[in-house]
Amino acid sequence: MPILSIIRPKGTNQQVKHLILSDGLSSISVFVQQVTEAEKTLQAHGAVQVGSLNVFRQRVDNYWVTVIGAVPMNTLEEMAVSAKFIPPVSSKLN
Repeated sequence: MPILSIIRPKGTNQQVKHLILSDGLSSISVFVQQVTEAEKTLQAHGAVQVGSLNVFRQRVDNYWVTVIGAVPMNTLEEMAVSAKFIPPVSSKLN
């Protein structure tokens, strides 16, 4: 499955990581962005259908994982809820 990763600026000083996954027939976009202070009280997950596109959003640690595609909702949900936050490893050796 080809993968494309882009870092896009959000309307603020935050960045949004955008991953595009495709098998040649369907494509799925995965957006990862940090939860803002104002968003901390929002529901931790949710789903919506917009035309032929399904959208599922899941909070993972202090990040939103939003998955969008013209694929079954359960596929998007499985992708989002299986996401895990792994902190970057420091390059310094103790």
